[in-house]
Amino acid sequence: MKRVVAVCALAVWMMPAPRAQAAVTNGSFETGDLTGWSWTIPAGASIDVVTSHSDPGGTGTTSWGPTDGSYFALLKTDGPGSLTQLYQSYSMTPGNPLMFDYFWDSRDFKPFGDTASLSIHSGVGTAGPLVGTFTLGSVSTDPQDYWGTPWQTVSLFVGSAGMYTVVFEVRNSLDGIKDSYLGIDNVLLQAVPEPGAILLGGIGVGLVGWLRRRRTL
Repeated sequence: MKRVVAVCALAVWMMPAPRAQAAVTNGSFETGDLTGWSWTIPAGASIDVVTSHSDPGGTGTTSWGPTDGSYFALLKTDGPGSLTQLYQSYSMTPGNPLMFDYFWDSRDFKPFGDTASLSIHSGVGTAGPLVGTFTLGSVSTDPQDYWGTPWQTVSLFVGSAGMYTVVFEVRNSLDGIKDSYLGIDNVLLQAVPEPGAILLGGIGVGLVGWLRRRRTL
């Protein structure tokens, strides 16, 4: 079953399309490291390129393997207010969506509000104007404490051509005891949209996500 999610949906296409490899550097992390990416890693946090991840004490999905190739990126947060970021800049057009897979492993419990998100900035780097954000995971809205999601796939469309910086983020809130994780894999630009896609109109940024349950380790 697929669930469609639209946030800031001023320009959204509502049909999944075949993927075609384009100008993303090391989008599946098959170099075994973070070549091509930039990052912000606070003290105590980390970004690792791994072959698997598990959370034996978690609920929901508790183990993950890569969705493409042999590796994926794993972002970990740390103490109160800690923000771990992984980002790359792309030249994008309305017909040239960015696609990626992600999972959320909260490792925390309510009322502590750890979150994972995607931020889009105009231009190169994180200092440019913020165009939009999309929540990928949040302890406050998880169905259970210590919640883990399966891998999910998201397509990001922009309403106007230009350079954009896409930032994957995981943030710790209120405590420094429980640290949450965000997994990222298979980041790529799709060169040609699905012919049957439906443009909802306007300009800006839109996100379409659908759940895609994958076999885990």
